[in-house]
Amino acid sequence: MAGKSITNQIWWQIAIFVIVSSAAAMVSVHFKERVSRFVPETIINPSVLNKKASGSSAIYELTKIAGLNTSLWKLPYRDLKSIKGQLVIISPNHSLEKFERDLILDWVSKGNSLIYLDQFSNPYSKEVLGTFNIWTHSNKAQVDVSALPEPNLRVTRFVGPIKVSYLQSFDTGRHLVPVLRNDKDILMVELRHGNGNILLGTTANLVANSRLVDSGANFQLIANWLRLNNSAVYFDERCHGLTQSRSLITSVLSGVSGILFLQIVVILVIAIASSAQRFGQKLTLANARKISNLEFVNGIANSYRRARATHLAADVLSHNLRLKMAKALGQSTGDDETLAALYVNGLKETSGDSGEAEKTRLIKILASSKTADNKTHISNQEMAEIAAYCDKIQETLETTRQGNVHDTTIS
Repeated sequence: MAGKSITNQIWWQIAIFVIVSSAAAMVSVHFKERVSRFVPETIINPSVLNKKASGSSAIYELTKIAGLNTSLWKLPYRDLKSIKGQLVIISPNHSLEKFERDLILDWVSKGNSLIYLDQFSNPYSKEVLGTFNIWTHSNKAQVDVSALPEPNLRVTRFVGPIKVSYLQSFDTGRHLVPVLRNDKDILMVELRHGNGNILLGTTANLVANSRLVDSGANFQLIANWLRLNNSAVYFDERCHGLTQSRSLITSVLSGVSGILFLQIVVILVIAIASSAQRFGQKLTLANARKISNLEFVNGIANSYRRARATHLAADVLSHNLRLKMAKALGQSTGDDETLAALYVNGLKETSGDSGEAEKTRLIKILASSKTADNKTHISNQEMAEIAAYCDKIQETLETTRQGNVHDTTIS
């Protein structure tokens, strides 16, 4: 029961440690998220998974609240052929390869929609525009300016002035439908591509979290576009380097689960280490065979026989017997006749001549220690009889204490 209680106590301690560490991990992650919103960003990350100012998490959450079927896209672009809907690409981390552009445009031409927002500040990013015969020209950096939506368009209905920043603006063209401009600078255009349509914008931070906080019109413009097409919305995260090719273990352990797992491992390591300290280290002990009691007795007896000192062994046995009888009977150890008489009288099944014989024999055994000094040798037979009689007397004394005395007279 004691061992089971200790085991239960250890498991209770581990359970408490796990609960405390789980709560600490949750609080730590939540605290980190809250603090990160106020810490200045060193790298602009337009991902919808980024909750800081440059991220696009707000537009992702707002489209969900607005009732649109919104999800993330992390698969290869060749898988677009299996879905119908709208793809939103915001400031890709790298320029799309030609085969990727071809896959996306082929998908759009089959009746789907594309929103593509980028700064188009380098020749590689402008290759996307070259596919449509669209070009841009550089402007003096415009930061936090108010752009006006084109009137009489369905996509700009109920949309007020929009707050944007940009470096490039579109060159006009007959096949372009301007959607957003700042004075003469066209910042967003709409065009048809096959059976689908595309919304292109040079205002990469149009729907950044910081922009949506400053101006609700920024969200209204994109929401109008998404509602007019009335289909599922996919925010592209593959263009930001996120894919579904990671293993399940990596994905699971990359968040709170990973922190909890590491803390549980640390707790188990501490528990094992403390257990080793509590009970000592593991040692290899020599398992040599110990001498048995019988071998020890036989060895001692053989030594006494070879030394012709059996009388000394008899002296030890009789002396010990006298002490035990005196203690059991509550008498002095000096009077052998009194001890013998008290012992014989205590035997229930011994009376008359048998009692006298038992008394005489006991007195002889008790007296052997006193006469041992006068003997030079006791035979093996006599020694065996003395030892056997002493054992029987010992058994009788033990059963006497239990109140169940039987006749143990040696015949």
